[in-house]
Amino acid sequence: MPKLAIIGGGDLGQQIAAIARAHGGYEVAGFFDDFQQVGTNTNGGPILGPIDDIEAQRGQGTFDALLVGIGYKHIDFRRQCFERFTATIPFPSLVHPAAHLEPTVTLGAGTIVGAGCVFDGGVSVAENCYFNPGCIIAHDTSIGANSFCGPGVTLAGFITIEEDCFLGVGTTVIDNIRITTGTQTGGGTVVTTDITNPGLYIGVPGRKLRDRV
Repeated sequence: MPKLAIIGGGDLGQQIAAIARAHGGYEVAGFFDDFQQVGTNTNGGPILGPIDDIEAQRGQGTFDALLVGIGYKHIDFRRQCFERFTATIPFPSLVHPAAHLEPTVTLGAGTIVGAGCVFDGGVSVAENCYFNPGCIIAHDTSIGANSFCGPGVTLAGFITIEEDCFLGVGTTVIDNIRITTGTQTGGGTVVTTDITNPGLYIGVPGRKLRDRV
């Protein structure tokens, strides 16, 4: 069985390790984390070393594949980690067995889908995205690279989410909407019109609270 390592040993990394075990296709080798002591045992596995050790430990056979367990609060760093290693190390897509994806769904490298998610026909997801449990993605929707969806996000049909977006828990987006790169939404936001200026949007209907930090 191939061995999977995860960048980030915090809460998100632990969730990814649990999805990998439920998936059954990978053995979790452990985590690379700059802020935890090497050799520390977590619920998901050991801390293997800092991020700078990844390539050397791959060469030693410590692991075979890699995923990013960095959360939405550090979305630029998520992208940096993926781009740093994707040319030389495989990043699998990982789907919890309690999720349902139609056969026409496509997932990019490093994308992770949690339990209870439903992806309709014609959904296209780029690389290094993360979907918390219970996301509903309706037909013919496109989601750009390095985007992150909180629990219970609902996207109607024919939506385009561009890169580096974070949709907060329970966000709803009606059909035929485009959301620009770098957009964030707060919990429970309802998006009813295109978002063309990146920033944080909240409320019903969604309104811009501030520019992207």
